[in-house]
Amino acid sequence: IKLNKLEGKVSSYHCHPNDLASLELGCFDRICAFLPFWGSDGELLPLSAVIAPSVAALAPASILHCYTFETQDEFTGTGAEEAIRQMATLCGQRKFELTWRGKVPRKSIGRSRYRVGMDFFVT
Repeated sequence: IKLNKLEGKVSSYHCHPNDLASLELGCFDRICAFLPFWGSDGELLPLSAVIAPSVAALAPASILHCYTFETQDEFTGTGAEEAIRQMATLCGQRKFELTWRGKVPRKSIGRSRYRVGMDFFVT
């Protein structure tokens, strides 16, 4: 925040997405939901489970920046459509648009597995 000369203009909170409501800070205009990827049982969580609390905490006309894991086939195939389907379920009547989707980093992070970042604009 300091390096971007945004002190006093933005606030940053580091917490688990499930804890956003308990902060009692209202809604946010941007949420970066980096974690969690894994459930308590060690299973990979679906995107909808990771971002559900974040969607609920978004103010109108906000950005949700989130991540998931995908194989190369998912990335080039139905990954975007699946993310949009899950967002549609979570957003209900709210409109949204997938404005960016890409591999972060661009190389695999495991055997044929990529971390995929996405930005959703949610009204």
